[in-house]
Amino acid sequence: MHDKHSETNSAVLGLVIWHPEIQITDFMKWLTTGKKGGSQFAYDLLEGKQVADYRFFYTSNISLKKTLIDKYEFDPDFKNYGWEDIELGYRLTQKENLKIYFEPLAIGYHYHEINEQSLEKRMISIGESAWIFQKKHPELKIVPPRWKKMIFKTISSSPILFIAKKINKNFYYHALSKKFLLKGLNNNRPTAW
Repeated sequence: MHDKHSETNSAVLGLVIWHPEIQITDFMKWLTTGKKGGSQFAYDLLEGKQVADYRFFYTSNISLKKTLIDKYEFDPDFKNYGWEDIELGYRLTQKENLKIYFEPLAIGYHYHEINEQSLEKRMISIGESAWIFQKKHPELKIVPPRWKKMIFKTISSSPILFIAKKINKNFYYHALSKKFLLKGLNNNRPTAW
C-alpha cells in the first residue's frame, strides 16, 4: 500500500481484530462494532471504502511516513486513554492534508481481553479527554450538546439499564457506556461551560 501511495501525506490503516486465541464475548463484539456498538473500533463503517477520515486514525494499526511523526507528535495534554490518536489524525489532516488509505488485509491482532468491568474506566477517560479535544478544536463539537447529554442520562438511568440488561445486551452496553461517558464529561468539565 505504501508503494501504491508513496506521497509523504499518505497513511495506511490496517484492520485490528481479536486474536484467535482469545474467547470473544458479546461485550467484545459490541465494543468493536461502530454502527451499533462501542468505542474501540468502528471498522464496519469503512465497509466498501478505500479511504478513511481522521476519525479512523487508529494508532493500534496505522503506518505513515516517519517525517510526519517527527514533525507532529501526540499532544501531551492528553494524559489518559481517549481521543489522543484521533486528535493527532485531525491535526495531520488539517496541516498536511493526510490521506488515510484503508487496507483490511493488513491485519493486527488485538491480544487483550476486555470485559464489561473495564467499561467504566475507559468511558470516564474518554469523557475527560473529550473536553481537551473540544478546547483544541471547537469546530468539531466533540462534547455532546446538552440535549444529547439529556438523552444519554435518560437511557442510562437505573430502570432503563435494568430492563435493557434483560432484553438487549447491545443496548445495555451502549446505555452503560453513556452513563460512564457523562461521568467523565462531568469530571473534567471546564468552569466556563
